[in-house]
Amino acid sequence: MARPRLTRYSLSLYFTAFQLVGSISPASLFISAELFVKIPIAGRVKLTSIKGSLKDGASVTATINVVVAKGSAKFTAKSNSSGKHDLYCTLFVNVVLFGDINLPDVKIFALP
Repeated sequence: MARPRLTRYSLSLYFTAFQLVGSISPASLFISAELFVKIPIAGRVKLTSIKGSLKDGASVTATINVVVAKGSAKFTAKSNSSGKHDLYCTLFVNVVLFGDINLPDVKIFALP
């Protein structure tokens, strides 16, 4: 019996002090998510919302401009050796209490 095709995949990913929460479609590569940072004393703070297509090498870039952080986040899907895609993040942000955080083109997740 064939497995049903996954139409949306829920995300709750942690990388360094950040969390990405939302969903992505493995077939259409459409992402809809929110990016958070965990800061001592302040707790979990929403940095930005991300929404758009990552199809055909496109990326989705969001500006971060909140009281505790300033910068940008870019998400890209890249083909991998299995014919599926991996989700990458490029993050340049200055966070209160942490300073500058630069994550250039970091793989954060392999899509199913």
